[in-house]
Amino acid sequence: NGIPKQEIEAAMLGLEFSNREIKRAHGPWSLIWLRRSLRGWIHGNMPWDTLLFNSSFEKLKNDAAGDEFYFENFIKQRLLNNKHRALVVITPEKDFLKKKEAALQKRLKFFEKSLSKEEKQALIEKNNELAKKQNTEDSPEALKTIPHLTRSSLLCTIEKIPRVLNDVCGLPILSHNLFTNGITYCDLAFPVDLLPACDYEWLPLFTNCINGLGVPGMDWGEVSSLVARTMGDFWTRLHTGTIPVDRDSGGMTNSHLDIAGRSWIFFKLKALDEKLEPSLALAKRIIREADFNDAKRIRDLVVEMKNDADASIAPSGNMYAMLRSNSRRSDVGALSELWNGLSQIEFLHHVIEMDTNAIIKRLAAIRDTIIGSGMMINITQEFRDKKETITLLQKYFGDFGPPKPRMCSILIPRLPSCEKNTELFASASMQVGFAAMTLHSAPYGTKLSAAEIVLCHYLSTGPLWTNIRMKGGAYGANAHVTPSENFFSFSTYRDPNPLNSLNTIPEVLSSTASSTIDDETMEK
Repeated sequence: NGIPKQEIEAAMLGLEFSNREIKRAHGPWSLIWLRRSLRGWIHGNMPWDTLLFNSSFEKLKNDAAGDEFYFENFIKQRLLNNKHRALVVITPEKDFLKKKEAALQKRLKFFEKSLSKEEKQALIEKNNELAKKQNTEDSPEALKTIPHLTRSSLLCTIEKIPRVLNDVCGLPILSHNLFTNGITYCDLAFPVDLLPACDYEWLPLFTNCINGLGVPGMDWGEVSSLVARTMGDFWTRLHTGTIPVDRDSGGMTNSHLDIAGRSWIFFKLKALDEKLEPSLALAKRIIREADFNDAKRIRDLVVEMKNDADASIAPSGNMYAMLRSNSRRSDVGALSELWNGLSQIEFLHHVIEMDTNAIIKRLAAIRDTIIGSGMMINITQEFRDKKETITLLQKYFGDFGPPKPRMCSILIPRLPSCEKNTELFASASMQVGFAAMTLHSAPYGTKLSAAEIVLCHYLSTGPLWTNIRMKGGAYGANAHVTPSENFFSFSTYRDPNPLNSLNTIPEVLSSTASSTIDDETMEK
């Protein structure tokens, strides 16, 4: 019956993006290119054939443009009329593993009977020799033959990302001129600290909803399709953080701008350079006009978010535990827990019981406050015509104006104090637990802070691994430092005895402090 042209357009854009975009995915970009070179190389092509994407993709686009039913004919020729096919059926069989094990034992007994006394002895000696090799450490000479990096292999110079702060009729635009392979990345940042404190717990729901709604004249499915045909991606994210004391602002402050150390909502988009203008226009429309009157869609989004949050506790329990332990250390820790932690799950259970119209009214009011709070823009692209890009940004977002000054009277909701600064959450549905502990770290930018980063790696791969994972039976144990917030955190993952792990962590620290780490271990 034919493929809708809009779906083909979205699929083509997605394919072009996935091949053009330079980003880490299970390793550095260089390894991704090496793997891509193998696609054709293992079939007899040159290694670079499958790296040279643009010419092949342009041919595909031209072929599709010249034949209205290009993909439909492709399906008929290569799939429906293709006689070379295999039908594989896999059906479950009761007691399959038991039968397989019995067959193996039968073969082994038959094999054993076929061996002479000398052959049996030779097999025993061979197995003993293998076991001895497996339990014997390699010689220092052999270990030295394994290639490895040393600290001297690494550059000590800091690679600085270029940045320019542009003041466009009061609208601050931070720009970075980098090679992006024809893709523009744009962050539209609105401060959220003009909202009253009672609205803060609503912001995760707001960010989830505004990106999943329709606009006047288009339902959410049509908007989603239009985004897929226009942008590489469009999403929202909340951010809060502390600006380290006495650090150079790097050109980020201005006599008439209030920027540093605030909480923000980011609308993040990425688009091919040639589709930047329609992407900006669509982003603005979604931000300003998202249809918060669609009661059914709002209710679906609330239920979906609540269910996803409940389902995340078991696989992400270590994150929830760490956020909770960080929350008592600072306002930033408290706000991060309110947005992403157990407090947010508790809030969603409250919202699910509310009248949908009350939810709509609250979310719409938050949107009105945010879009009236001013904004700043961060853009990264390989500028061919910087003036043209700045003009587009001013055209679509100049009327928002710069960020308005924050409300100094806001008090971040803090968790009540508890006895001995220890909390315990019990869940009947989980078979394992999670533990977390947070201490103060050294100040950001100090030598001691740098040492703590190395210490975290050493603890995570050494003493914590040995004592909590190997001996304690937890799936994982980690140390993590956040210097800008003065958090030195420990967490365990899928832990059969989290309370015991909390006692083990101080013991590990005391043992590490009283011992000497040898030079070779430190180098690693």
